[in-house]
Amino acid sequence: MNSTHKHMQYKFAEFLFDESTCDLFYRQISVKIEPQVAQLLRYFLQNKGQVLSRDDLMLVVWSDRVVSDDALRSSIKKLRDILKDDAKSPKFIKTLPMKGYEFIGEIELEAPKAFSLISLKTKLLSTMVLLCLLALGIWQSGIISPSYNKPLITKLTDIAGSELLPSYDAVNKRLIFSHRANKDDFLQLYVKEMNSGKVTRLTWDAANYGNPIWSPNGDSFAYIRSTTTSMHHYISEFDTLKGMVNSNKLDNDILSTHYLLGWSSNKMGLYLTDKKSPSRPQGIWFFDITSNTTEQITSPSVHGQGDFFVKESFDGTQLAILRSLSLNKHELLVLHLSTGEILYANQLPSKMHRLVWSDDNSSITLGSFDGTLLRATLSSREIEDITPKADFVNNLFYQCGQNCYYMRQHNGNYLDIAEQPNPFSEKSTGSFGYFEMSGANDFPVYANTENKIYFFSQYGQTSLIEYIDDNSSPATVLDFGNVAEIQSLALNRDDTYFAGLVDSSLFIYNINKGVLSYLSKQTDIIYPPHWLDENTFVYAKLEKNEAMLYQYSLLDNTSTFLMSGYVGILNIGLNDRLLIDKDYRLWRQQNNEVKEIGLLPSSQPNRFKLVGNYIYYTDREENTNMLFKLSIDDASLNKVELAKNRFKANFDISADQKKLAVVESLLAQSDIIKLELR
Repeated sequence: MNSTHKHMQYKFAEFLFDESTCDLFYRQISVKIEPQVAQLLRYFLQNKGQVLSRDDLMLVVWSDRVVSDDALRSSIKKLRDILKDDAKSPKFIKTLPMKGYEFIGEIELEAPKAFSLISLKTKLLSTMVLLCLLALGIWQSGIISPSYNKPLITKLTDIAGSELLPSYDAVNKRLIFSHRANKDDFLQLYVKEMNSGKVTRLTWDAANYGNPIWSPNGDSFAYIRSTTTSMHHYISEFDTLKGMVNSNKLDNDILSTHYLLGWSSNKMGLYLTDKKSPSRPQGIWFFDITSNTTEQITSPSVHGQGDFFVKESFDGTQLAILRSLSLNKHELLVLHLSTGEILYANQLPSKMHRLVWSDDNSSITLGSFDGTLLRATLSSREIEDITPKADFVNNLFYQCGQNCYYMRQHNGNYLDIAEQPNPFSEKSTGSFGYFEMSGANDFPVYANTENKIYFFSQYGQTSLIEYIDDNSSPATVLDFGNVAEIQSLALNRDDTYFAGLVDSSLFIYNINKGVLSYLSKQTDIIYPPHWLDENTFVYAKLEKNEAMLYQYSLLDNTSTFLMSGYVGILNIGLNDRLLIDKDYRLWRQQNNEVKEIGLLPSSQPNRFKLVGNYIYYTDREENTNMLFKLSIDDASLNKVELAKNRFKANFDISADQKKLAVVESLLAQSDIIKLELR
């Protein structure tokens, strides 16, 4: 990787603004400027000549924090005062009533001479730059194009079945991982010693063993043992001849609702994250092994998943955090452990699931489930895309050199669409389709007017919407043209339009005409759409920290505001409907009276369905996928088991209510590999 990079400086009138440091100069003299005001100026200069709405500016400057319009007006006034600009006769910032603001000044761009990343790191840690770029949590990254396209892949394991959740002990050169040979098997623990090639199975009982992680010196490992009724954390020592010895269950109540992420570098404690909750973002916790106490490290106030993964640097001074701010906004943070100071904050182009530190703590490599690899050098605002041309590599867990990583690779065929009886139906026999396809298939949706099941498919680097009918051969409806991440898929009543979220954008697709249209920007925070009839659907948009519900009409292609505080509507009858709020609580509104019915696992239409006077929805209990039946009349709730080891919960119910279209989790053949970029 090149050790230098270039940043831009903006010259306008007698001012000079450095976008990298947020330094502002007037006639070569430094001008004091507050962090929010500097970020505001930076965004204006980067979007010169464009009308920027109040919502755009609020999102950029204050991210997901709740602030009033007065805060924006105050920052605009401060910026105008600094630039000696007049709102009535502007030279730089023009107000457009009811629309927003526009930077109208003439700009010259300069690219200074390349400078050392080491010198940038020194400057980055200064108080001024930290305040400007990091404390705001919105330092936007520049993505450098991929550099490595000919990876060398070497198998580290080759066991029949699926190896999962690996961890590497660099001191003793051995792997530990969970494994199952068949789809319905429990996850069991294995160790492979790399020098001798010896593989040892450690567990045999009827429980799932997950998240095994070696301690820093490799003499012990932590793991989770779970059944349908309990989940416990353990620490065990490892003996080459005896396997697991001196296993110790950690006795702290909070551990039963938290997941293991990693060790501290001094081996004194474990990092944990909260279980997912529809109404509360995840935070990071530290469990002190010696005192048997826990301490909350982070408690993000965001609309997304929150803090879901962390890893401590090798020298024990820094903590890297992956944070989901919202459905389509994710960032990498680095905290100084002794002071709590934010040393680094960078917005990511997409969600990354895992990260590893380089051995000198100067860079972090991030990996996603779809195989994307990004490398963040902490002394630079740029992120290098090092994604290899290799299918189905994921689960990044160790860096073995400058361009060397330990990961997992599977065969790509891990999800199929299938039908099964509705377990709440009396009849459990009949004709039920099972569709074996080569790709990963998800989001099944029954057609309303034909005998078809629509679904989303991923084949290598191709993403499609397909359908299958009596011919049992999938047909393509829509090819997205690249790898796409779909978050919801809903079909209108006459099977002519899809509405959904793909890559965090709201889209509609005219099936008959083959026309794809996007109705939102990626910077918008959109909730999944729900059809009301064949021509209208509702969707919610987060605006100023509030969910604003809109109705979209296909007849005139317009959106109409309906109400605030809710993200979905399901019509039952005249003056009778169900409302879903942003915490996924379900309410019934009858003749202007509103009462709470229950709590859904998601606002996504592929996770629940209204059938008569019942809401069906799916959720997981440990490794078991359950189907719930909620009465909208008396709020009574029943549940039945659908399947074990099914990690995708999207489903649909046929028109006669006798069949479910579900997502079968397959046993994808997978191995642990070494990936060398060349």
